[in-house]
Amino acid sequence: MLDASTSLSDSRDFGVGDNPEWDNGGYKWVVIKGEVTISRLIVKGEGHLILTDGSRLVCSDGVVLQGDGNSLSIYSQSSGDQEGRLEAKLSQSKYKKNAAIGCIDDYEVNGSPGGMGTLVIHGGVITATGGNYAAGIGGGEDRGIQPNGSVTIYGGTVTATGGDHGAGIGGGYGGGQGGSVTIYGGKVVATGGEYGAGIGGGDHYRGGGEGGVVAIHGGDVTANVGIGKAMGLGADCVAIGRGANGPLAGSFLMTGGKVHANGINFSAIYSPDIRINGGELTARGHHDVIGGAYMEITDGTVDVEATDAGAIAVAPLGTLNITGGNVRAIGGSFGAGITGYNTVQTSNIKQCYINITGGTVYAKGGSEGGAGIGSNAKHYSKTQLTITDGTVTAIGQAGGAGIGGGKYVEMSGGRINETQRGPVFRVGSLMCFAPIPAPPACIAPTVPRPCRGTPF
Repeated sequence: MLDASTSLSDSRDFGVGDNPEWDNGGYKWVVIKGEVTISRLIVKGEGHLILTDGSRLVCSDGVVLQGDGNSLSIYSQSSGDQEGRLEAKLSQSKYKKNAAIGCIDDYEVNGSPGGMGTLVIHGGVITATGGNYAAGIGGGEDRGIQPNGSVTIYGGTVTATGGDHGAGIGGGYGGGQGGSVTIYGGKVVATGGEYGAGIGGGDHYRGGGEGGVVAIHGGDVTANVGIGKAMGLGADCVAIGRGANGPLAGSFLMTGGKVHANGINFSAIYSPDIRINGGELTARGHHDVIGGAYMEITDGTVDVEATDAGAIAVAPLGTLNITGGNVRAIGGSFGAGITGYNTVQTSNIKQCYINITGGTVYAKGGSEGGAGIGSNAKHYSKTQLTITDGTVTAIGQAGGAGIGGGKYVEMSGGRINETQRGPVFRVGSLMCFAPIPAPPACIAPTVPRPCRGTPF
């Protein structure tokens, strides 16, 4: 037991006092009572940390969870005002390139095992602020979450903030892939440092930066892209997905809960595979606020707004299938509400596919001439749009079509076909074509029952 009233002993089953480092050794279960401050908690093997009511554990140099085979589960005795707290803030630490909870940087221990192990949070108030170049929860510099590692959150209140170039939850700078992040409940706020995703990859500068596999089945989740004076629009990191200029990799699945994805000057969610099968998603950003190669919306509420370009954007040769749910997509200034790949030259156009077979869709172009569904005001788009059912409202502004081209250009070679059985309202010109069947909807996985804590 780590207890504020106890001094150090040779058994190393607790640590208080003059900032010692402590590891769990052969102890699988550790109970925190009262106020305890240590330098670092180093997890070896399987570890379980219980935060009793009113307790507070401060790890001034972080929690080290390094490599395959090492795991940490965190529990609180109860929820509410007395819920136990864990604080790891490395902004002033000598280990300034390490994650607050996760792995060390590549240079601290030469040849040490790769990324972060397995973290499971059942409860507690967890605050994790990564060092420079590191994630709040996840990877240190040149590190991410191990392929066999993961972050799973069932409950509690988790605030994870990346240092410069690190993700809030996910990878560190250079080689920091996002790994597997799954959320079933609780309140989570994840904010990237400069050039880092809120949840996903760290800065790609020396490699890595992949978005990882993100699945949200419940809870209240806020993901904020990193922003700072050094960030230009070309950095192209996102709230959920890749770090700055990272490769398009990973996936995003949502079956429940609430998600607030804030891309600010960038995108909110950008991934090759996006599936929204339930819950409430609110996404804000500059351009391509939600974008990917394959996207499906089968249920839930999706509210997307851009400040500059397209709101929902389909990648070249990609597909968007809307079979249900309520979708609201508002393009920024010259952008379309729902758009395909846009280019300034017709010779570079690559077709994409948008299929609406159900649900309620409201798509509005930007005030400077974007289409409701189609191209933006300044670029060409080749989109094959199929509407076979549902309720679709498509509004273009300032000369942009409801469905079709933007103010200055038309869709180049795209087609629109309507065999639609529900009402359609549109403003602007139309073009028309043959339907493409939608793939079966993704089935949400069985949600494990979370641990509710240990009674005392």
